Amino acid sequence: MTERLTTILQAEGLEHLLTNFTDQGVTDSILGDLSDSDLKDLGVDKLGERKRLLAAFKGDAPSELGVAVASQAVVAETPAFRTPSTVATPTEATKDSPFVNSLGMPFVPIPRFDTRFCIWTVRVQDYETYCMSTGVAFPSCPFPQEGDHPIVGVTWNDAKAFCAWLTKKEREEGKIDSETAYRLPTDLEWSSAVGLPHEPEDMPGERNLKLPGYPWGLRWPPPKNAGNYEGIRSDTLNYKSQIESVREIENQWVDLAQNPDNPSIEHSWKMAMQRGDEASALELKQERYETWIKAWTPVDNFEFTSPVGSFSGNQFGIYDLGGNVWELCEDAWSRSHRDFKIARGASYMMTPKDGDDNLIPNQDAYRSSFRIGTLSSERICQNVFYNGEWKDYPDGGFRIVLAADHSKEDSKKWLENSRKYFINTNLFEFEDQFNNEALEIIQRTWEENNGDIASIANAFFQSGKHEFSEAFYIAALENSTGKEQYKNSIEPAQWAFNLGLCIPDTRISEKINLLKKYYDQNPLWADILRYNLACYNCIAGNLEYAKELLLQKFQRDKEQLLNGVDIDYALNDQDLHPLKEFLQQIKNQEKQKIELSTSAGTPPEITVEIPSKQELSKKGIFSGNVIAALASFFIPGLGQLLQGRLFPAILFFVFTGILWIFLLGWVIHLWACLDAARWKPRGL
Repeated sequence: MTERLTTILQAEGLEHLLTNFTDQGVTDSILGDLSDSDLKDLGVDKLGERKRLLAAFKGDAPSELGVAVASQAVVAETPAFRTPSTVATPTEATKDSPFVNSLGMPFVPIPRFDTRFCIWTVRVQDYETYCMSTGVAFPSCPFPQEGDHPIVGVTWNDAKAFCAWLTKKEREEGKIDSETAYRLPTDLEWSSAVGLPHEPEDMPGERNLKLPGYPWGLRWPPPKNAGNYEGIRSDTLNYKSQIESVREIENQWVDLAQNPDNPSIEHSWKMAMQRGDEASALELKQERYETWIKAWTPVDNFEFTSPVGSFSGNQFGIYDLGGNVWELCEDAWSRSHRDFKIARGASYMMTPKDGDDNLIPNQDAYRSSFRIGTLSSERICQNVFYNGEWKDYPDGGFRIVLAADHSKEDSKKWLENSRKYFINTNLFEFEDQFNNEALEIIQRTWEENNGDIASIANAFFQSGKHEFSEAFYIAALENSTGKEQYKNSIEPAQWAFNLGLCIPDTRISEKINLLKKYYDQNPLWADILRYNLACYNCIAGNLEYAKELLLQKFQRDKEQLLNGVDIDYALNDQDLHPLKEFLQQIKNQEKQKIELSTSAGTPPEITVEIPSKQELSKKGIFSGNVIAALASFFIPGLGQLLQGRLFPAILFFVFTGILWIFLLGWVIHLWACLDAARWKPRGL
């Protein structure tokens, strides 16, 4: 019987799909059991159509919010969320009347910030729309999800790309203005949304676990329906099999040790004693586990992710700030770990266990002030023993906010206060006028790198815009001076290394002074910058200082190095020529690296091949043989030959041979002329 099905499809303008339903045996009696994936298989391609059909099949009347966004083919309805009205602009948004964007995502205000916070995480249907629009691959997921579940399996970079796409889309549609943008929440904005007071520490890593409390309040363990946290699944963590297998091996060893006919009984008893110690530890673990089982009550009934908004919202009307999925934030963990982004809020995979023995509840991971870190290019994922094997379960998603686009204002303000860094660029045409093209480039790069000076410098360096990367590298280096977190980091040395490649040789003195400044600050940085600094000094004619730098790096025994000859005598002017040749080779390598880095988009690595001692002696960098030096004075070719310089020796021998033949011929001719004049008869 399909009268009800036919009526619903006709009302939705989908009567052409009736055959698909009847061919699969769908009747009115099972309409309420259909899922979103079922409708997708039956040919209902649009998310909004599937949502409206599911609501009609279940006999649910659409909410006012659903009616408000139905024309956009997206319904924002969830089991726990009902909103009577919406507003036209983000500034008008309140808890009871949120701003709803083109994807049906509601935004509400939070304390201490002008930011409008999305009440739930980005859903599967939202990310699916983005993927269909851009051609980006949809992330895989090992468990089934409906359209209103949170997207998982995405990286921080993926989340940023989604925000950029949505900002551009809604600006073109007139949904938001050019001064407003979507982005990830900052760490402090997320803290505000979850109800934490102001945290005075500078970076998220410093704020981690400084404040008490959980998203549901102060009590532990979490109450029923506090959020989507993991309950006790069927031996998910392999507790039972782990304990039983260990005890089985223990019993075998004990039986073996008690057998008097066993020739290795002494060894077996030792093994049994060892297992006895481990058995005691195992019993302690079992006791702790059983204590935890008695204290812990499963919080929810969801096996994996749950539909967004399935649990009660907080005082600001925001849902799922604890459990369901980890939520990526804008910030890095610390200044020295900029690519290590933070996430907040725990997930459906959270098990109250300690990392050491997997059996003791770890309450800290549930706290509102707890942070985890992840690389910007990696998804948040847990490796869990489930259904007899270890699997990776993605449990990281993201939530977005709508806020004023401060990137242009902030970048312009920084540029105005940092004119000294751009003295050698074309950014400032006049004293009070920006080069608009350059400003646009900087503002775009500023936004892409969240205003982080070092990241901006690296981005310009990789794109070959060295006149800009130079300015930002200098600013980053000045900012690192005296900072404790940079003392054991080679990051500033890499900035200085790249800075040396950015500055042209026409400004060699400035180039040397900048590198020398950071070379002298830290021995760790000096090891990286030494050869470059030696090269630049050689180009500038500072050969003695270049010599000194090389001697510091070689760190050879003076007696072995100089063969018993005084250093002042060994390093004579003649030996500086091959030294300059050696440093010029380094210079040529650097030029090649610049060309490669510009074409490939990657910063060059520091690879300088140091000549061996034998090669150095052949090149004459250290000529420590007194006999060779004396021979070189009296018989030039012989001196070169003694020092291992075969080609120069041959040239000297040929040249001096020709010279001696010429001189000998000239002397004979002169003698003949004089002799002829002496015997000339008088009177002729």
